Amino acid sequence: MNLQESIRNECGVEGMRVTVGETWFQPTVTCMRRWTTRRHRPSTAIWVVLFAITMMFAAFSSALFVRKGSSPDWRTFTLPSILYFNTVVLLVSSVALEISRRRVATFMGGQKSQVESPARWLYITLFLGLLFVAGQYAAWLRLRTEGLYLATNPSSSFFYVLTATHALHVFGGLGGLVHVIRKLGSLALRRSTLDATARYWHSWVVFGCTCFSCCG
Repeated sequence: MNLQESIRNECGVEGMRVTVGETWFQPTVTCMRRWTTRRHRPSTAIWVVLFAITMMFAAFSSALFVRKGSSPDWRTFTLPSILYFNTVVLLVSSVALEISRRRVATFMGGQKSQVESPARWLYITLFLGLLFVAGQYAAWLRLRTEGLYLATNPSSSFFYVLTATHALHVFGGLGGLVHVIRKLGSLALRRSTLDATARYWHSWVVFGCTCFSCCG
């Protein structure tokens, strides 16, 4: 069996292309690391998704400001203090993902002969995302203890709708990150997949900060 057939069987790729700008392979003990720089459909699809999400949040935010300015029954309430902690978690997770993205590029691109797997930073980012969801749930419980429910007041209604929509957005980012970790583990991760996941992740960080400022 020749080298190209071995790569095809072990890595699921068609042959070996070296320094052609599209794919680069670095021989390792167990397999070849594949890291493509060519743009694929995930890069285009994520911009469509982000545009739709942006329009949705813009519509919600506009409705909130109009309702707040024209409603005599609007009752302002104090936001749970844990939301401040959640904001910090959002920003730290974004930084952690950027660190992991650089380490993935080094690991998959073979720029260093010996480099540890960057999966640790991806797991840190995943943990921070889950921590944010837990903090959001704690904020909802806190409002319930204060007697603020979805139908209590227009202000609480908008808070629950915005934060619940954002939570769904976060779950999408968590799913994308799990997919990246699995692909990295099998050495089949594409740059376009990681970049699309990172853009989506950073977008929900921005939307989270926006929701916090709108509801505050």
